[in-house]
Amino acid sequence: MRSFGLLDRFLRGTGDGLASTTRQATERKKENMTEQENARLQASKITGVIDFIERSYRLGLWTTFGGKPVLEHDLGVMLAYEDLRQICLQFLAADKTVLSELEITINGESDGRKLRDSANGVELPLLDRRAVADCRITVQRNGNEDQYRHLLKGSWSRVESLRRRPSGSYVSEHAARITGGRQTGIFRVADESRHRLVVTQTGTRGYAFAEDLDLGAQRVFIHSRFAPAELRLHPGMHVTALVIQTPRGLQARNVQRA
Repeated sequence: MRSFGLLDRFLRGTGDGLASTTRQATERKKENMTEQENARLQASKITGVIDFIERSYRLGLWTTFGGKPVLEHDLGVMLAYEDLRQICLQFLAADKTVLSELEITINGESDGRKLRDSANGVELPLLDRRAVADCRITVQRNGNEDQYRHLLKGSWSRVESLRRRPSGSYVSEHAARITGGRQTGIFRVADESRHRLVVTQTGTRGYAFAEDLDLGAQRVFIHSRFAPAELRLHPGMHVTALVIQTPRGLQARNVQRA
């Protein structure tokens, strides 16, 4: 387990502070700085995604939590102590059930693969904002919090497990891409938020476009990777999907035959 001194340097953002001229000490210092920088970077990636969702839906999250810097700081501490396994942003209905959530899992080191990002950004699910009554952030840890609890700025406490509504899910390629696979994200969205689509155009390599009957949008992009293998898209076909907003426009995930 890393010592308090490493975390103290992480929080101050300073160097090792040891005037050692040995090669072993120099290499140890470089390793520690790399770990510190990686903890900060991974924390900033997580909070960046959460902040984008917060600004998109105006959830009021930072008012209740204490601000984005507080979350980024605390996640950095947890990561530096290798104690953060998972973080979850949940959208709650008035009855305290979970309407939608983004679950980010910490995987550790990058495997070096070239990762795809079909959305070219955060895959924001389209929800009825009026149905969202509250939101919260939860974390799962490895049980080492006694070693760094005094370093945290946020007020962390145990929370009850809430019932999730029947839902569909899709993987966040963006979360994996921007972290080199060190993090993976999964969005879960209640079935009541599924959209009715009619395929209007198909192309080669599994591409298609559809009209969203609920939004009146004409160009929702579909790819066969996000549909069951046995589903063959053709013009006029009715399907349902979780529709997401992306920098490339509307796209469909978790496509199912209607």
